[in-house]
Amino acid sequence: MEFNTHIWEWSSELPKWQNDLIRRLYQKSMLENIDINEVIDNILHENGFSERNLNITPLEKHHIPNKNPIDTIKITSLKNFNNIAAIEPEYGLEFLPDGLTVVYGENSAGKSSYAKVLKQSCRAVDEKTKIHPNVYKSSGSISTADIYVQQSGTESIINRVVNTAPEQLLTSISIFDTDCARVYAESENEVVFIPTEFKIFDDLARHQSEIKQMLLQLKDELLKTLPSFHDLTSPSKVKTFIESISYKTKEKDIQQNCTFTEKDQERLNQITKDLKVLVDSNPVKLIQEIQRNINDITNLKNNLQQICNELSVEKVKEYVLLHQRYLDSKATLEVLTRKAFVEQPLDGVGSDPWKKLWHTAKQYHEIAYPSQSFPYVENEAKCLLCQQDLKEESQIRLTRFEEFMTDNISQETAKLHSQRQVLLTKIKTLPFTKVTDTSVRTFFYNDSPELEMQAELFIQSALKISTLLQNTETDIHLSLDNIPEIDLPPLKEMEYWLEIKSSELQHLKTLAQQDNSADLLAEQNELVSKEKISKRIDNVYRLAKIRQEVDRVDKAIKSLDTTKLTRKYNELSSSLLTDNFKDEIEKELKQLRSKVDPIV
Repeated sequence: MEFNTHIWEWSSELPKWQNDLIRRLYQKSMLENIDINEVIDNILHENGFSERNLNITPLEKHHIPNKNPIDTIKITSLKNFNNIAAIEPEYGLEFLPDGLTVVYGENSAGKSSYAKVLKQSCRAVDEKTKIHPNVYKSSGSISTADIYVQQSGTESIINRVVNTAPEQLLTSISIFDTDCARVYAESENEVVFIPTEFKIFDDLARHQSEIKQMLLQLKDELLKTLPSFHDLTSPSKVKTFIESISYKTKEKDIQQNCTFTEKDQERLNQITKDLKVLVDSNPVKLIQEIQRNINDITNLKNNLQQICNELSVEKVKEYVLLHQRYLDSKATLEVLTRKAFVEQPLDGVGSDPWKKLWHTAKQYHEIAYPSQSFPYVENEAKCLLCQQDLKEESQIRLTRFEEFMTDNISQETAKLHSQRQVLLTKIKTLPFTKVTDTSVRTFFYNDSPELEMQAELFIQSALKISTLLQNTETDIHLSLDNIPEIDLPPLKEMEYWLEIKSSELQHLKTLAQQDNSADLLAEQNELVSKEKISKRIDNVYRLAKIRQEVDRVDKAIKSLDTTKLTRKYNELSSSLLTDNFKDEIEKELKQLRSKVDPIV
């Protein structure tokens, strides 16, 4: 019992999976595949594989075979064999609770079959015992036997299904036969005796070694699934990062090194463009060309701005109203003119040519009669044109003409006509030719077709309005309802375009001065590598995950090392297998008439 107490205390300090494995080995000295797989799942789960099922039943003290004489369990009989070799159910064996029971019989009488049932049900170092059914009966029948036992004065029956794990109640009973002797015999004249309690170390070490090999195979299978990144041929930070990925790699590290952002794409585009300029183009010539285009587009924008200002809704409305006022005033003046100049000797009196003649005569008056007011008709005054004496009729006519010319309606009409002419002059001098004939618009169309289209729509609508306004010079009537709506020019968009081009120009000047082609090529390689890996970022995550799984498997493999088992075995054997114990074993061997030296 001292052995079992030490084993119990030691097992309570072990990892849960190992404690569970000891429990399984006490219940089944030879584990089945399902047990092995559950133990592997337990080991992997405790080493980080949360997706693995945990199936652990802790070792209890009653799982360890108890050899306390007070609670000794004894087999009293074997009965009711069903489908076990050729033994009939009515035959069985009886054992004395105390003393020695000898079973003997002829060959093939069934002695070995009874022994095999006992070896499977109890504990034996030979774990390869196989019980075969009755070949003369249907193979579908289950092989069973009843084992009658006695413990602490109480009798019970164990209904045993053969070829299954040993019975927990019988684990304190050891069975020894010829096959078991082969296990103990290591070499000639040498018998190795291992106390039954210590056999758990051997079973544990053997199963841990088997499981270790399975996990090594699992590790190899995981390593075979590692994704490769052979497309990263050139040295780069990304390539170095991929090669350095381990179980310690975090998701944020992958995001930081393998995500290709819009900013990265913009930078790559710029670098590609810069390298094309430095390698394939003449930077100086390109700078001159961009500067010329900026200047031409600036002039185009200013001309469009001027046209837009002069043909704005407010300005057009102002002109139309002025034109209408002029036409109204002119119509009134014509009525008054007919009344003032009716029955004159010549036609056309009051017309524009006549008015010009009148103003010219008035200017000449300042020379001929500087001290007299116009028209001067007193004291033998002369005609300013023919310089003949003015008759009374002529004096009256000149006076009437001046009164008409100084009338408010006449002055208002002249003023409105003058104002209208000023506006018409501005309209006539608008830079339509400059905006339609400039060659920079071809460049503008290729570089920004949408802006060019907007500018063209504005120019065409502005030309229509300009033509309508200029036609009013013939004194035709014009209404605001007849004026089409003008399209607005893309002035703000052109201003933004100019800012971009100016920035490009400055960048190009700096680029030409630095000429850092080597640095740009290196940066381009980094960005291209980053772009490539970003498209395979799922594989990068998978690589990191597999590295983590391999590390967990390595930890699981390390936990299966049997060095601690050997150390504990040696510790217990040194402290418990005393000289007195060895002497008792030697006496037993002598009584068995064995001429060998025991090794304990």
